[in-house]
Order: sequence, then structure tokens, then C-alpha cells
Amino acid sequence: MKRLLLAALIFGSALFPAPAAGWAQWGSREWYPGIASWPRVIVCNAASVPTGWRNAIQYGSRFWNSRGQSPNWYYTPLTDNGGVCSSGGAGTQWNLQFKYADYGDTACQTRAVTVTANTTLYAHATVTINSRCNWSNYNWTTSLPTVYQYDGMTLAAHEAGHALGLDHAGSSTLMSVSGPLGVRRYPTQDDIYGIQGIY
Repeated sequence: MKRLLLAALIFGSALFPAPAAGWAQWGSREWYPGIASWPRVIVCNAASVPTGWRNAIQYGSRFWNSRGQSPNWYYTPLTDNGGVCSSGGAGTQWNLQFKYADYGDTACQTRAVTVTANTTLYAHATVTINSRCNWSNYNWTTSLPTVYQYDGMTLAAHEAGHALGLDHAGSSTLMSVSGPLGVRRYPTQDDIYGIQGIY
């Protein structure tokens, strides 16, 4: 009996292998297409974006890696804004895209907007950083922000949280509506519980 059970377990594991790193199921959507180094974080027109911004987006979005069943993001600094980065362009699926653009909020009441996938086949999201804002008081480096600065990595991680399906949450979490000056925030246990509830 033990031999039969062991054989069944081995056979079953061959039929249903464990998901590869980076895989995550969001309802009927998948973040992982079965390709190495996906899902990807893309900075559209990366050549025209300051290096500090690229670093902040790269590291900030990856704050979620290996936390609460979130997919593991891989960074791809694409310069192309016509194919992968265009709306519905080839390869849009399974990506988390960051764009720097004017979406009409001249008063900069909203510093970034995240739009998630509207299909049932695959997950993707686009974060648009408001080009109308004055970003001079933001820290876009890998160093910690000063007492007078907001943190670019926290902004990127916050918007990546929305891409993963999280709404705004309590004031002490990464997903709070607004963060304090001079603080870098990481996913809290409450944030991770939210991820576990989705995935």
C-alpha cells in the first residue's frame, strides 16, 4: 500500500509540477507566461528617463518579490514606446509598465495612476507617473530619503501594489493613501495579508 501511495505521489507530481518562480494566479488571470525572467517590469522610453528614476522603479517594484505569494518581478529597461509599451502592443501581457506622461491633472492631486488588466486571460498593468508634478522634492536614488523628501522607491512599490490588486489601506502600511516625508516604506504584514487574500 505504501509503495502504491508513493508511486501515486511521484506520478502526480510529474503531471502537476510546481509553478515556476514568478508565477501567480489572480482570479482567472496569470502573471506568468511560462517564459524565463517574467513577469517583467518595463520603464517605457527608458533612455529618456533619468537613471535614478529607473533605479527607483526597478528596486521599488521588486519590494514585493517573494512576499505573500506575489509574483517575482524582473526588470527590463526597454526604450521602445511603440511595440511593447503601446496600449495593446505585442508583449503587453504579463508586464508591469511604468510611463511618465501628462494625463491632465494639472494640480497634481494624483501623482500616479495605475490601470490593471481588463481581460480574463492574463494580468498586466500600466502605471502612469504624472509629468505635471514637481518631482524635485522626491528622492529617486537607492539611498534613503532625507527628512524633506518623499521616496521614489516607495511610490513605485505602492503603485506595484495596486497593479497586484491591492486598494488603499491603513495609514501605517505601504498602501496608505499618502506617505510621510523622509520615510521609505516596505510591504507590511497587513499588505502581505492582502496579497495572500488575492493570490
